[in-house]
Amino acid sequence: MRHKRTISFSIIGLALIVAGIALAFTLKQPQKPLEKFLYVCIVIIGYLIFGHNLGKLIVHFSLKDNPELLKSIEIEQNDERNVMIHNMATAKAFDIMTSYVNIAILMLLTLMQSDIWIILLFFTYNLLAIMLKVFYLIKYHRKM
Repeated sequence: MRHKRTISFSIIGLALIVAGIALAFTLKQPQKPLEKFLYVCIVIIGYLIFGHNLGKLIVHFSLKDNPELLKSIEIEQNDERNVMIHNMATAKAFDIMTSYVNIAILMLLTLMQSDIWIILLFFTYNLLAIMLKVFYLIKYHRKM
């Protein structure tokens, strides 16, 4: 039953990709920059939905005939050590992205003399990410 939903989402994702590309090519010159942004967002959302669900389908159909391998993979994925390693890697990637990479992008945007609203939007994104990190840090400290 779950793979039917996954197939449906894969088809929806593929339809979004095709729709975004078709919209981008049918209009010769988008009148506003937001129109281009809309088409790009449609294609990106389609790629995300399609790619995620296609990966699930590939795993499902490749492991359908081998239940022992499926069970061992599920045990390994839910192993405490592997979960901890995954969480540590995610935290490290977040720290790198919110510090070095975002600072470099903000500096590049400033050097390119981008509009101030773009720089402020990116800065707000960084501030929100840090605020969420602090929120969950406090939440988990209280919980544990």
